[in-house]
Amino acid sequence: PLGVPALRALAGIGAPAVGPLTKALADPSPLVRVQAAFVLGELGPTARPALAELEKLLRDPNGDVAVEAARAV
Repeated sequence: PLGVPALRALAGIGAPAVGPLTKALADPSPLVRVQAAFVLGELGPTARPALAELEKLLRDPNGDVAVEAARAV
């Protein structure tokens, strides 16, 4: 799985990073899910393919994950 530093590094890649970041949204670690949602939010419209997965996280049991997902969408 991707670690937090790797997730942040993906932000500089742009569109090619959307796939790995979307997969990271399903990581068991809430910290990884938060960071993935944050980076996808930073990518803006480029992250549109991740929208459905981000919307699922709006109901994440971890409040930090849900909040970051809300910011991203």
